[in-house]
Amino acid sequence: MELTITQPCPSCGAEIRINENSRLIRCEFCEVKNYRIHQRLPRYVLPAKLPPHIDYAQLLYMPYLRFKGSIYFCQGDRVRHKLIDTTRVGHSIQHLPISLGLRPQAMATAPVTEQLQGRFVPQDVKGETILTEAAKLTTLFDKDKTSTVQHRAFIGETVSRIYLPVYESKGRMFDGITHNQLGNASPNPKTKRMLDFDKNWEPRFLSTICPGCGDDLQGEVNSLVLHCENCNAAWLEEKGRFVKVKHQVMPTSSREMQYLPFWHLQVEGSEGRGISLSSFADFIQLTNQPVVVNARHREHALAFLIPAFKLNPEAFLHTARNVTLLQHSLPQSSATLKVKNGLRYPATLPYSEAIQALKTVIAASAVNARRIMQLLPGLQFSVKGICLQYIPFKPSCHDWIEENTGFSISSAALRFGRGL
Repeated sequence: MELTITQPCPSCGAEIRINENSRLIRCEFCEVKNYRIHQRLPRYVLPAKLPPHIDYAQLLYMPYLRFKGSIYFCQGDRVRHKLIDTTRVGHSIQHLPISLGLRPQAMATAPVTEQLQGRFVPQDVKGETILTEAAKLTTLFDKDKTSTVQHRAFIGETVSRIYLPVYESKGRMFDGITHNQLGNASPNPKTKRMLDFDKNWEPRFLSTICPGCGDDLQGEVNSLVLHCENCNAAWLEEKGRFVKVKHQVMPTSSREMQYLPFWHLQVEGSEGRGISLSSFADFIQLTNQPVVVNARHREHALAFLIPAFKLNPEAFLHTARNVTLLQHSLPQSSATLKVKNGLRYPATLPYSEAIQALKTVIAASAVNARRIMQLLPGLQFSVKGICLQYIPFKPSCHDWIEENTGFSISSAALRFGRGL
């Protein structure tokens, strides 16, 4: 489930509700659109409900790390994966609940702003440790507890820090929402080390005006890439500003198509024991595909086609593997073709996470997976080119079908991915 966030409209100040993955925000009061800048670690707070004798300035905000996304482990002869949606306590103080449970989903959170009264307790548990411990609680490794994990990747994740308000009274610590006492001991001295509010914690927004021509940028509420219908440019927010991203559209003669976005990543790979990957032929040979290597494969630079949209882990790997292997059967894409906004499926997965998926896709593509697994720790990639490629699919009741190869993606998987 996504977090529901209550905050003021950046244009008129009216209260609006958005989801944690919302990017393109339109206020229903002033009807102005703004684009929410990506924060490396967004910070939210659960709403406190204090008794009359406690002032809000006395609140302590205890840090929890929330992770929602897919975890992939390359282990033994298999690629294991699991969806995780969890919160874990980020401070070593005793008596704090280890998790926030369903409260972040059941309650409307608010972004941390300068107006928030109280003091912030710093996180003293490493984020990697928190996520590793959370993963251990899943059933991911019940069948294989002996094989070495050769590679781990978090793909499509949403990571944020959620603060639980607590207060002290008569030498005891209480939950600022339920008023339940948190243990029988006095607060740990570690809580005396506080964080000052940082202005960078507050959400920031961009105007949705095309930097190229001044027209209005278009997209869906969770779109990472916005498009200008006037100059046919695609824009991606990076470091607080819009930068142009190369994009292409695959031609089709049908008018009943929807266009799914894929990150076309041209890469070169190397491994310390002499293995190199620079052509598609190298990929075929490394993964031992039942394909006769020809001159076309040798001349074609190595490229992966990774979904630029979220899917459940199994569907994501299946799609990335098969579209990458079938890319030679697809027609040449063009940078001049246009797609109407309503026919363009939103890009919700950043290219940085598509790059993180490369090793996992190779492992999932291998016929002899155990051999490939041993190579993963030393395998390194350098990215030579990035392009957002829109491929037309024909929607039906149960599947979206690519007309040239017959490859299909389940409609249910696409609907499920919308909520990730």
